[in-house]
Amino acid sequence: MIDKSSFNSTPNIPTKFEKETKISVCRLPQSKGRVIGYVEEDTFYVVWVDTKFNMYSH
Repeated sequence: MIDKSSFNSTPNIPTKFEKETKISVCRLPQSKGRVIGYVEEDTFYVVWVDTKFNMYSH
């Protein structure tokens, strides 16, 4: 989980994230990027794919 304040930009932020303070981030293999989204029940929903590593402070 990443603090929402760490994000440089949250383009087209879904309503789901407006009240969230932490956002789930998963690494893609071989430094190909990160997938950013949320977990609801047993499913991870991808909202953004960050292949340039510029959406948040690492």
